[in-house]
Amino acid sequence: MGEMEARVIADSDFLVDLLRGSKGAVNLAEQTLREGVEVLSTSISVFELWLGALKLGRKDETKKLLDEIDILPLDREATLSSAEILHNLQKRGRGIDYRDLLIAGIARSRDISTIVSRDESFTRVDGLRIKTF
Repeated sequence: MGEMEARVIADSDFLVDLLRGSKGAVNLAEQTLREGVEVLSTSISVFELWLGALKLGRKDETKKLLDEIDILPLDREATLSSAEILHNLQKRGRGIDYRDLLIAGIARSRDISTIVSRDESFTRVDGLRIKTF
């Protein structure tokens, strides 16, 4: 699976797959534990995950997972970083979903370059890469 950096951001698709017990997500989670990688998430992913939990009636297991992960907020620096990312993408005629944009801004503002996700849109952002599962 390759070596990861010391900190990564878990996108909501990874967290959903963890809740579902997906083999790929569980294997990657175990690898991060073995390697001492700090897995973080964002307030944006919490929003997405909690909305799904409310719709599906899975609040208890979702809350348990979220209680185990440090959540990075959308603060001033992340907001400014998000605006810079969108500006640079638009100059190149590219776009990105606003939720992904805000997650990317949070990552960049904290010097985190890896997003654990299957969403290729993060690769449009200079300096970010995805770790698939």
